[in-house]
Amino acid sequence: MSVTMNNAKNERGAGPVEDLKSLSGGERSFTTVSFILALGEITDNPFRAMDEFDVFMDAVNRRISMQSLIKFAHDQRHVQFMFLTPQVTTG
Repeated sequence: MSVTMNNAKNERGAGPVEDLKSLSGGERSFTTVSFILALGEITDNPFRAMDEFDVFMDAVNRRISMQSLIKFAHDQRHVQFMFLTPQVTTG
């Protein structure tokens, strides 16, 4: 399997990031959430749980991830979701 992530800020030079080890902890967490959402599109499970998925994310990536997860959960009403986080959650 191959994963390619484009860096919008282009801080690591031109081109996509191909070595996930070069990503920060928050970038890895965000990539993992994105990957899990993609897997969720092709699998059929009655339950989905994510534990401490946002620990290393900054506030912006955490907000984007939470919005994506909530939208995904809302669109998949036949599946039960459980999101566990030690972070403070708001509205």
